[in-house]
Amino acid sequence: MASLPSDSYGLPRERRTFRVRGVPHDWNRDRLGSFLMENGYTSPSVWSLAKEIHGRSQTATVTFQDVPSQLQERLADPAKGIALYMPSSDQHSRPRSLMLDTAFLGVTTLYAPPPQDHKVDLIAISGLGGHPFGSFKERHGEHMWLRDALPYDVTEEDGDDRPMSRVTIYGYSSTLFQSNSFQNLEDLGTAFHQYLRKLVIEGAFKPIVVIAHSLGGLIVKQALITLYKSKDEKDKKLLQAMYGIAFFGVPHHGMDISSLIPMVENGPNRFLLESIGRFSSQILSIQHREFLETLGPPGESKIICFYETRMSSTAKKDERGNWNMSGPAAILVSKSSATHCRERENGSQSICAIDRTHSEMVKFGPEDDEYEKVIELIQSLARKAQENEELRRLFPQITEEQIQKCLQSLAFEHMETRASGVNDATSGTCKWILQHKTYISWIASHYGLLWIKGKPGSGKSTILKYAFSHQHGLSSTTNSTGNGDIFLSFFFHGRGEELQKTPFGLLRSLLHQVLRQVPKALLDLVNTFVQNCQNIGNYQEKWKWHLNDLWRFLESSLLRVLAIRPVWLFIDALDECGEEHAKDLVWKFKLLIQNMTSRSTFGKQLRICFSCRHYPILSSPDLLEVCLERENRGDISTYVQSELSSFGKFIPITIPGLIIDRASGIFLWAELVVKHVVDLGLNGNGPKKIVAAVHSIPKGLDELYDELIRNMTPASLKLIKWICFATRPLSVIELRWAMAINANCSSLRACQNADDYVPDNRRMKNRIVKLSKGLAEVTTGDYPIVQFIHQSVKDFFTDKGLSKLVEEIVGDSMPPDAAIGMSHLELSKICIQYFAMEEIVRTVQVTSDEKRNRQAGFPFLNYAIHSWVSHLKESDDYNIAPDGVLELLDWPLGNLMSIWIHLHNEMNGYSDDGPIENTNLEHLAARYGIQGVMNAILQSDGMTVIGVDSKDGLGMTPLAWAVKSGHEAIFKLLLATDQVEIDTKDINNQTPLLFAAKRGNEAIVNILLATKQVDINVEDNQEGMTPLLSAATNGYEAVVKLLLATGQIDFDTEDHGNLYSLLLAAWNGHETIIKLLLATGQAEMINLTDSNCYTPLSQASKNGHEAVVELLLATGQVRIDSKDLTERTPLSLAAENGHEAVVKLLLDTGQADINSKNFSSRTPLTLAAENGHEAVVKLLLATGQVDIHSKDHYGRTSLTLAAKYGHEAVVKLLLATRQVDIHSKDHSGHTALSWAVMRSHEAIVNLLQRYALSRS
Repeated sequence: MASLPSDSYGLPRERRTFRVRGVPHDWNRDRLGSFLMENGYTSPSVWSLAKEIHGRSQTATVTFQDVPSQLQERLADPAKGIALYMPSSDQHSRPRSLMLDTAFLGVTTLYAPPPQDHKVDLIAISGLGGHPFGSFKERHGEHMWLRDALPYDVTEEDGDDRPMSRVTIYGYSSTLFQSNSFQNLEDLGTAFHQYLRKLVIEGAFKPIVVIAHSLGGLIVKQALITLYKSKDEKDKKLLQAMYGIAFFGVPHHGMDISSLIPMVENGPNRFLLESIGRFSSQILSIQHREFLETLGPPGESKIICFYETRMSSTAKKDERGNWNMSGPAAILVSKSSATHCRERENGSQSICAIDRTHSEMVKFGPEDDEYEKVIELIQSLARKAQENEELRRLFPQITEEQIQKCLQSLAFEHMETRASGVNDATSGTCKWILQHKTYISWIASHYGLLWIKGKPGSGKSTILKYAFSHQHGLSSTTNSTGNGDIFLSFFFHGRGEELQKTPFGLLRSLLHQVLRQVPKALLDLVNTFVQNCQNIGNYQEKWKWHLNDLWRFLESSLLRVLAIRPVWLFIDALDECGEEHAKDLVWKFKLLIQNMTSRSTFGKQLRICFSCRHYPILSSPDLLEVCLERENRGDISTYVQSELSSFGKFIPITIPGLIIDRASGIFLWAELVVKHVVDLGLNGNGPKKIVAAVHSIPKGLDELYDELIRNMTPASLKLIKWICFATRPLSVIELRWAMAINANCSSLRACQNADDYVPDNRRMKNRIVKLSKGLAEVTTGDYPIVQFIHQSVKDFFTDKGLSKLVEEIVGDSMPPDAAIGMSHLELSKICIQYFAMEEIVRTVQVTSDEKRNRQAGFPFLNYAIHSWVSHLKESDDYNIAPDGVLELLDWPLGNLMSIWIHLHNEMNGYSDDGPIENTNLEHLAARYGIQGVMNAILQSDGMTVIGVDSKDGLGMTPLAWAVKSGHEAIFKLLLATDQVEIDTKDINNQTPLLFAAKRGNEAIVNILLATKQVDINVEDNQEGMTPLLSAATNGYEAVVKLLLATGQIDFDTEDHGNLYSLLLAAWNGHETIIKLLLATGQAEMINLTDSNCYTPLSQASKNGHEAVVELLLATGQVRIDSKDLTERTPLSLAAENGHEAVVKLLLDTGQADINSKNFSSRTPLTLAAENGHEAVVKLLLATGQVDIHSKDHYGRTSLTLAAKYGHEAVVKLLLATRQVDIHSKDHSGHTALSWAVMRSHEAIVNLLQRYALSRS
């Protein structure tokens, strides 16, 4: 708040800090101190010395033991200052003076890092009546945190503690008492705006973070509004550079000025004061509304608001007419006013309390707890600002908003829920793992792979979760600045949804975690996401991530992360993704470890820990193992003793030891037996009976489950089927309705009136436990679901338990596979029955408001409409006949199918994998390959020609769907009816032949061609794809041969899709396809270009397909110097991408223009040098024909580019020619040496300096 005359910065007992401007660049602190003493200033202490933003000189902050007499007279008017003349070193230099003052008006640089380390600008601005320097200086001390702490605490994330920020303060006149200034907020904002423009370096701005106190924050907001409205290009760049603001007690909604109004009376500054009062809401509201438009979307800017939590003394006039801070205490800026910024920034990372008064909240001393809060948040601002800038530089098209969308594309529902479902360790258990010699070896290793293995139920998940939590907590404690280790985890869940139990889900989750924690490590993934969205369409609708691509991204991102921070990777229940997947992942982990070990340049540790059953995973010296059932007896003992201790009077004393011995390391067995023993004790059973009962319980889990399922009921069987085979885990209310539906009910009300209907979730939870004999549970958390208590329970039922249960309850003996298939058929029919209920059918015609309530009113509907087809397909895969399904779906009328389509698309929107309008059961059976349903239809008296050859909303017939989806058997069934059109076209002019060629289905293509009823040259109306072009693009050699063998391929029609077959085959490197196409003798294909002016030779050269390039060159017909849209020749493309073999082939022809220039005047040599392709540079130089002095549009030579980007080997090769000009300057005035210095490429600096010495 206001600094009154008696509260002026620097009380008499404090040492006044002076600003010294104009210090020569070659002076250090000692030289400045000596100069001051030579001029009669005694005992100077130089606290800082930094290059000023204008670049002409340095600025220092200095204190004196006593204020020199010659400065005393200046203290009355601090802004005047005093000049100290410095004699010129020679007659040609202009006279210079040092200027000393205490006002600190304008710009003062407190710290400037070396140019190569300067990544961010931190700017501080003080508040109303505050001193630009003194506002941030500890009271009664010398510590000024912006100068003495902040620069050294805001460091780069790579862990080497290099300061990365230039720190400046901005001073303006804002005194209150007897002021003659009539500046308003707009005037102050304009002045600050002009200062900001001076921060430009070589035409660009560093990312900017502003630290603003009180009125200073309103000035910042006003300056940003000015920038936003400006049409000036420099202002646009400046606004883009503004990333973060730390507001300290800024009165966004006004402040208490009641004690200040009498001080200013009717002076010219009264309007400014009143404009920030809490009752001047209109001025501040307008400013705030305009300010909110100035900064970028989420992620491109960040605001942190600090607010005071102590009342401040107010201004009071004493009897002698002097103003001092002795008035009643008041809250000057309320929390709501100080934190009212952007709605999305409302968490602990955006709003922080400072336990100080308004003026004291920006004064911090050494080892100040309040400072620790502040520095953590400001460091996060600075690092994120730097990260955003790097992102813009490396990938100019990528925005933070796109990173958020990329994160969303990786995320999936329940991605993190399994970890919370794993039991926490019982008190006193699991600690042994931390002292285990194998675990200690893993911790001590640079790159380690640890396997926690054990039988089902031995407690693998609990102990892995314990180890993860322990290491993560330890790292968080020792690294509080966000510079610590990276922790990644994934808990496979075999009873969960598809992505929770597959390697695909693992990779999506891990990449999501890496991208969230270290975005710059995955810019290539984000770039791929952006490019795909731009070129292909929306994610999920038009394209999806692929497993192999995600693994490559993960591997490359770990390389980047390990360059700066250690990585811990914990993966639980690897076995729950399947034995083959588990083995493959462990093999990949081993390769990953070996790859990291071979790269000695990476000094950070990678440790991987996974839990898995006793699969025969290849053991090796680099795979450390801990076997739980050999180690966990103590944990089981602790658990059993703990659980039974409160039941001592009911439980025989020998029982704990008996359970521990018989558990044989299986924790889950002990848990189940303890529950059984407690029940026996509470039910009044005597000691002998309890002991006998424990002895009678089988030792193995499967045998125990066998015992538990005896005497289960039909309701138990239905429950087990739902928990086992639901396509995703069901909620309690969903399961309530799934259990309630039966064949005798045509309405939900009838189901509710049934004797076994469970009316509420509480009773349903109890029923789940009772029916399952304790083998099922309801999870806790935000999304509680029903699941088995352990994966081994599900394994038991699917392997043998279900068929045993069916035989016991129903009386039918059937193998496990048949039991599973029959279960899926039953579940599918229940789903159909549900959405056929009278109440649901009536909602098809309801109002929009009623439709919005449909989900709540019919909680099982979403599952039913999504999953009935999946269950039907599963039953078909087990060769179960779809008895009763056609009748349930009212086939062939199709009314219920129409209702299903309407409900599905209305509730979930339209998507490529959703049902299409006018889909009938024939379409569905063909699309999803449900052969049993198709057989039933074709064998039914109700089968019609209209049904089997009808078209859906996309113009697709059942035959077309069967071919497109690759269901050959159904295709043959339909073809055999002689009632289907073979060359039918959909709305995109695609035929079954085109679909078959796209899939590479040789058998179907052969059958279709044999009918002689297909158009072999059909083109779709989206991308001009033909059967030949599709097969050639995807490398389907057999299909290409079949098509060419017909002799009917149209190569004559201008711009026909067939002509592009060679071009796309070359792009993908399909050598055998190229041979087949060249053999046709169609010369016009050889130099055909696409929309980017790429020829087949350009495509093959760019992608490094050596064999294809050789084939094309052998024709003698290629235009070897054809240019693409950016004027790159095949040689340029191969050189740019480092394809040495291709470059050699092109050079060997003797026809390639070795000095051809692209649109930015870069030659093959400059492109190869820029990208660090040493072997290619060597080949080009060996020709003796390259123009080594060639410059691009920016004036940069090959040497300049290689030095700039740190390619040491390339620099050596260029210097070895003894022809390069190391003094050549680009358009920004930089030489190879200055770029290397600026980018901290020390080895290259040494090379260039030695070369310069040798030449001189």
